Amino acid sequence: SNGLLVVLILGFTVVAVGLLTFSDFSGKDQGNLIRGLSEFRVDGHRFFRASSSPFDKARYERARTAAELFLISAPDSVVSSRLRALIAVGADRLREAADILEKLGKKDGANAEVLNDLGVVYCGLGKENPSNYFRALRAFERSALLSSHAAVPRFNAVLAYRKVGIRDLAEENLKQYQGLERNSFWSRELTPGAVD
Repeated sequence: SNGLLVVLILGFTVVAVGLLTFSDFSGKDQGNLIRGLSEFRVDGHRFFRASSSPFDKARYERARTAAELFLISAPDSVVSSRLRALIAVGADRLREAADILEKLGKKDGANAEVLNDLGVVYCGLGKENPSNYFRALRAFERSALLSSHAAVPRFNAVLAYRKVGIRDLAEENLKQYQGLERNSFWSRELTPGAVD
């Protein structure tokens, strides 16, 4: 009976800590977790909410730890799914990330952020199957249509078109991108020879 009491107390403690942990993450905090995990790059491609500064491994690791803590008690949602996908990318589990993002895309095919991030993952999977580069391009183009003022999908499209050797579409997207991007850090990455 003492053992059962200890188990019950531990169980209630875990649940209480979990509820407190989940309640400690506001919508803004959840957005910051996505932004922090979006710092990771896949073959030079950017996630939709990537920061405007160079990758900082320590900052990324802190975001990953916070996201993992959040996910312990988070209900299934778009945010928790995106966090799981971004964590999978950082752990080089691209197929898992693609599966998660594909499911999110089926639920909400009009989410420009999910489409862009799925395109990034497809680019990472392009080495194992080159048709994934074309899936990525479709995702980037759809993301750009849905979020016409977002520079990120155009940035990624430039890289992907260059990767598959379609230079005229890469240049067209570069011009569109340059009209949207205000951050010189990212613009420099698309100068000839910077990332290819």
